[in-house]
Amino acid sequence: FSGFKTEQFLRMATDLLVDEKGNFKTYGSFKKSILELHNTYNVNYLKTEYNMAIAQGQMGSIWAEVQRDKATFPFLQVQTVGDDKVRGSHAVRDGITLPVDHAYWKTNYPPFDWGCRCTVKKLRRADVTDEAKLKDIPRLGKDFANNTGIDGTIFPLTHPYYVKSRMKAMKTATDKLENNGIS
Repeated sequence: FSGFKTEQFLRMATDLLVDEKGNFKTYGSFKKSILELHNTYNVNYLKTEYNMAIAQGQMGSIWAEVQRDKATFPFLQVQTVGDDKVRGSHAVRDGITLPVDHAYWKTNYPPFDWGCRCTVKKLRRADVTDEAKLKDIPRLGKDFANNTGIDGTIFPLTHPYYVKSRMKAMKTATDKLENNGIS
C-alpha cells in the first residue's frame, strides 16, 4: 500500500512541475504546490490511513473472537456510536442482528467507510433482522464491501492508489520471487 501511495504521490508531483499552459513553474511556485501535496498525502491522508488500519485490525480481531465464541454467542448486532456524527448510511445499519454465519457479514462488516466508528456486539439470543429490511440498506462502497476478518484485507485492491497495470507487474514480480523460493 505504501509503495502504491508513493507512486501516486510521485505522479502528482511530476504533474506539478508545469502550469496549466504546460510551462515549467518557477521553483518557488513548484515548492508551494509540492508542500500542499505533501500536506495532503503525508499529513491528512496519513491520519486517515492510520485510523483505517487500526479499525480494520481491531474489527479483524473481533471477528476472530466471534468465530471462536459462536457456539455460545451465535448472533451479531451492528452498533454505531450513537452520537450526532454517525452518518446516515451507518445509522440504517444500527441494530441489524443476524446469525454469525449469515452471508451478510462477508460484505457488510465494519468499518463501513473511512472514519467509521461502528462495531458489532455478540449476542446469545436475538430477534433476527428481517431479510426484506436488508434489501433496503444501501450498498457499501467497493472499498468497504468486505470483512477483514475473513479476507485479511486492510486496504482493498479497489483503493485508488492501486493501478491495475502496476498490480499486474507487481504480481508478476511477486510470482517470480515466490517461484525462486523468496517470500
